[in-house]
Amino acid sequence: MYTVIGLGSAGHKVIMSFLEYPQYNGYTVDCEMPEESRTIFVEIPEFSHPEEYEKGTPDLSKRFNNLGDTCLFVVCGASMVSGATLRVLEAIHKKSKVSVLYMKPDVSILSEMRKLQENLVYNVLQEYSRSGLLEDFYVVEDTLIDEMIGGAPILGYFEHINRAMVSTIHMFNVFNNQKKIIGTFSDPDPSASIATFGVLNTETGEEKPYFNLDNIREKTYYYAIPEKDLKTDKKLLSQIREQIKSKPQGEDVRLSYGVFPTQYDEKYAYFISRSSNIQK
Repeated sequence: MYTVIGLGSAGHKVIMSFLEYPQYNGYTVDCEMPEESRTIFVEIPEFSHPEEYEKGTPDLSKRFNNLGDTCLFVVCGASMVSGATLRVLEAIHKKSKVSVLYMKPDVSILSEMRKLQENLVYNVLQEYSRSGLLEDFYVVEDTLIDEMIGGAPILGYFEHINRAMVSTIHMFNVFNNQKKIIGTFSDPDPSASIATFGVLNTETGEEKPYFNLDNIREKTYYYAIPEKDLKTDKKLLSQIREQIKSKPQGEDVRLSYGVFPTQYDEKYAYFISRSSNIQK
């Protein structure tokens, strides 16, 4: 069982998408219990300013009693309640290895106070990741996921965005617990802990990242191939290798790939990009 923890309403909505899969259990940390919830609710006091959340959020260490060995903490730094981020991380860090999924908003439409808060949370969490206090800092941007899925209606907009993003992350978790057929995987550099996800068009090689990561040091490709193709397509492996070789690389960028069997009818491919640089 993999634990996912969402802070605020934005985090809660992402967690609800994770809970569509049986492999996850979820917590919601917020000031008010959501109307629709299948998560364990952890209530915190409501304040009018982000700084008050950091000072006024009580000790939560006894509230997280069902964590797995690893967990994913989901937050959007533009929310008021994101001021409680470090208090929540303090509580769960004692019990589990923690990675962060950061929902990067469109800062151009935020108020000045929310811009400052978002910038603070965004940078502090990256520094925590680089220092080793967090396992990984994954950043995604709604507008890029919107482009990837070809848009979404206003009603249910974030549900569409979250479902697409979570399905991608879920596939990474599945593959990381499954033996690859063939590939060149190696353990990621611990210093390259700032990362994002993306999808790859297996026919054209076009990449659609969920965040435009600067100074990429590592990129790992996951090919999800129908079993019938793995058994019959004699040119598949050479095509995959040529596709990887065609990607920009050099001494500063390390590329690797893995091939995994699936029950799908079509080929799919995903990737994780990693950097050791703070993203501005």
